[in-house]
Amino acid sequence: MEHYMESPTITDYAFRDELHRLVRAFVRSGGYRSPIPGWKPYPQNTALIERDNITIVQSYHQDKCSFWKDKGFENYAWVS
Repeated sequence: MEHYMESPTITDYAFRDELHRLVRAFVRSGGYRSPIPGWKPYPQNTALIERDNITIVQSYHQDKCSFWKDKGFENYAWVS
């Protein structure tokens, strides 16, 4: 982490560890179970992961996502 941030804080390390935990749980399930209760596959909803909070939303930036889809750019977008 020190390669990407000048002075990572304890909170930064905690966020890194939480992301690692979430990704490991997802991978170990074979991608079939979400480590976050209520988080369904895209496009059903999106998880907004912050340092100390995870929020599930139904339509994250729907206007921007619709633009990409309507213009045929969806194949070039990274969606997690």
